[in-house]
Amino acid sequence: MNNPYKVVDGFVYRRHLLPFNFIEDIFKDYSLDRIIDICADKVIQEAIFIASPDLISQIRKYKGNPTLSEKKKNKLLTSLLKYLIRISSRSTPFGLFAGCCYGSFSNVSSIEMAPIDQFRSSTRLDTQYLFEIFLAAQKNKSIRENLKFQVNSSLYRFGSDWRYIEYTLSGTKRKHRLIGIEGNFLFEKLFNNSRSYISFKELVSLVTEEDYSQEEAVNYIELLIDNQILISELELSLTGEEFLIMLTKVLKRVEKNTLGEMVSEIIVLLDKIDKQTIGIDLACYTAISDKIKSLNIPFDSQYLYQTDLKLKSFNCTLNKILKEQILEGFKVLAKLSSNSKNKKLEEFKNKFYQRYEEREMPLLHVLDTDIGINFIQNGNSSVSDLNPLVDDIDLNLGINNGNEIQINDCSLLLQNKITVANKTNQIEIILTDSDLNNLKYDYHDLPDSMSTMVELYRKDDDMEIFMNNIGGSSGVNLLGRFTASNPDIRKHVESIANTEESLNEGKIIASIVHIPESRTGNILQRSKIRSFEIPFLANSSVESDKVIELDDITISVKYGKYIILKSKKYGKEIIPRLDTAHNYMNRSLPIYEFLCHMQTNNLRNGVGFNWRGLESLYKFLPRVKYKNIILSFASWSISGDDLKKIVNEKNESLLGNQMSSFLERNNMPDELLLVEGDNELYFDFKNTNSIKLFIEIVRRKKHIRLVELYFSEKRALENTICGSYRSQLVFTLVKDKL
Repeated sequence: MNNPYKVVDGFVYRRHLLPFNFIEDIFKDYSLDRIIDICADKVIQEAIFIASPDLISQIRKYKGNPTLSEKKKNKLLTSLLKYLIRISSRSTPFGLFAGCCYGSFSNVSSIEMAPIDQFRSSTRLDTQYLFEIFLAAQKNKSIRENLKFQVNSSLYRFGSDWRYIEYTLSGTKRKHRLIGIEGNFLFEKLFNNSRSYISFKELVSLVTEEDYSQEEAVNYIELLIDNQILISELELSLTGEEFLIMLTKVLKRVEKNTLGEMVSEIIVLLDKIDKQTIGIDLACYTAISDKIKSLNIPFDSQYLYQTDLKLKSFNCTLNKILKEQILEGFKVLAKLSSNSKNKKLEEFKNKFYQRYEEREMPLLHVLDTDIGINFIQNGNSSVSDLNPLVDDIDLNLGINNGNEIQINDCSLLLQNKITVANKTNQIEIILTDSDLNNLKYDYHDLPDSMSTMVELYRKDDDMEIFMNNIGGSSGVNLLGRFTASNPDIRKHVESIANTEESLNEGKIIASIVHIPESRTGNILQRSKIRSFEIPFLANSSVESDKVIELDDITISVKYGKYIILKSKKYGKEIIPRLDTAHNYMNRSLPIYEFLCHMQTNNLRNGVGFNWRGLESLYKFLPRVKYKNIILSFASWSISGDDLKKIVNEKNESLLGNQMSSFLERNNMPDELLLVEGDNELYFDFKNTNSIKLFIEIVRRKKHIRLVELYFSEKRALENTICGSYRSQLVFTLVKDKL
């Protein structure tokens, strides 16, 4: 089998902060007082504070008055235990609980992280509070008059009038609506002169040139600003320079400005945190919050800080032989995957072709439901005065949740394998080359680059590889948010982006820049990755001639098959890219969601293993393996009724026996992961305290999914004198230019 992809020369290594065996220590004594003593460790305390300042406050209150009700004690204990298990068992980067670093391929595998005291944090203010600073600065008259402005990126002509999207705040949520305004000569003049940034004074001059007084001109410009028709340079951007640094530069234009001085002091304090060993005194954060209070800009103490953990390695290399094994895994996953199309784009494409055939149309007009096509059908909106184009709605996406059984060669193969495994009481099924020979190997409709999240397990002198899927519209997506804090990862990502550009000569790959919600900006922030950007209700960090405005984009459907976005200014096809792992199908604006869907226009989103709906027929799904590649771990679907006897057991001394009997009946191991969506929590059912925590968490659940823990100290990729780690690695595949 030919393989058109190659694994790029580099990877990202992810792991939790504390060793896995730390969990054993947690469950030796289950008392709240002891767990609180463990959380007094400076490193753990800082990690919990960043994740949940309120939890630290609860600990302090308990110490001052330990006479809490049993219900409140159990709630506090459960919360702390969840965090302690996470910091020692889950490698997904999250605050100071888990972090990442860059690694490379070599002739040998050698993973050796530096001690914790050499790890560093990358701390910044939450984007929700940055947004509050922006609003306060823009309202200040002396600051506003020294700012530059440009027209709202969503503004477009609608007959003789204009339309644009504005947002209002409801807590941390943004409520969007479509606004219609009458056009006139003056408005058009301002529009034509403010496509790029122009100063407040220049805007006023454009109005006074038309025989308006200075006061009338200022009032008119301020009206346009207040109604978000004109957007200031302080509007948050997701790419490029950090907001606070940019703000201090802008405020240097303003004489006798105290905000700029205070912001500069906050930057220094944040930088001071990042230069220290993690586990700093929480007084460092108090100093920042005190400084912030002096700004008189309201903030929520629960959402003030965002932190990434930067691991440091002495050695972080993997044997390049693994590259070939990853590619072999890709071939297997490609054979086991279905060729599903993007249903939303297919429906949109058909509607477009029926109405416009092959005409080239303005994108904003096509997505306007008054005159175009409603990309997101909203039958539940109760807000009659809002155009469905921008209704803030709960989306019923209609995505196959995996319960619909698919009948094909692949599902029949898996069905036969499960039947044999159940009859012979096997926990593992093996796929062979002869099993796969009749399955189609198709890669022609896959993205130019993709990522795979891999776990490596030592087995004698070899490695076992867990890889369940390879996908994403770009290999940049999983890594984008770490580019702002890690220079090595940034170079790695830029290399991937450059490869994509070389594979698409004559086309423009443009990064989508949009903030759906104020706090969503925390995971969308990244360095400037692409030369071109498409800003939508956000600022761009690229040069003005590299900004692709929404009203510059046209759309057409060629031969009824291919959706093509094109820049009128450049006369080239546009390929949008999100460059982060944001779930854009959750309450997003249609324009944003459409651009994100266009990332996989006529493409599959990747390849991966799934049970083709068979999980609805079987409580137990065995581990699936091909050679040394694990495609799926063993899992068990458990109902609330199955757990009733354990959950209702009042005699603590009998809990262990009840759980042992349950595990034996279901042929389950002692160590399992409780998996809910993307979240997982480790349990050791040999330990009574672990069983008690499990009962506390699942007591009211109607259904749970348990997955085997394949990890062990013997299998661990990284073993130290302190213990072992459940690490993950992110590899990127790119098309090999032929």
